[in-house]
Amino acid sequence: MKRLFTILLVAAFSFHAAADKPWKLGVEGGVSLSKVSAKSEVLSSDNRVGWFVGPKIKFKVPVLGFGCDAAVLYRYNDVKYLSTDNNYYKNTAHMLAVPVNLRYDFSLGKVLGIYIATGPQFNWTMKEKVSDANVKDMIDLRDYYFDWNAGAGIELFKHLQIGVNYNFPLKDMGKVNNVKLKGQTWNARVAYIF
Repeated sequence: MKRLFTILLVAAFSFHAAADKPWKLGVEGGVSLSKVSAKSEVLSSDNRVGWFVGPKIKFKVPVLGFGCDAAVLYRYNDVKYLSTDNNYYKNTAHMLAVPVNLRYDFSLGKVLGIYIATGPQFNWTMKEKVSDANVKDMIDLRDYYFDWNAGAGIELFKHLQIGVNYNFPLKDMGKVNNVKLKGQTWNARVAYIF
């Protein structure tokens, strides 16, 4: 995974767009706070912290302020479930997330800008690990699911973006003991656009 990230970072530097181009490349990373919910009294989960990192591309229509951005992010998440037998089971997932957002940028001069963004996020599970082999058959997470992003942030010096966004599910992310799971996530993110 480190080798892939290094290759993507070198490619971003190599193909860096000139300042007058409408598209720019960058790198994004951050932390996430997830809460998995289930329509059942027999299953609950704690809020869990995860993280993500990966390359990003930003496109902006000159003068209008509208544009879009997309990223390919490696995500690390874990979820801790409390079952009816009062035992905790932990599921760790290594994922690939691709958020694609429509965005609007408000420029407040050369130093500060504000943006709002919204769009779908596609998620693929690459690898997962369950803490207890005896409950592995109980946990059935989807290999693929998607949710929707809504967020806002600031942009400093037209390069550094700092923002927050909320992901809410459009489809369940899997099942535990045939109980459907949905995950809501708050993200704090930082991106540097070259």
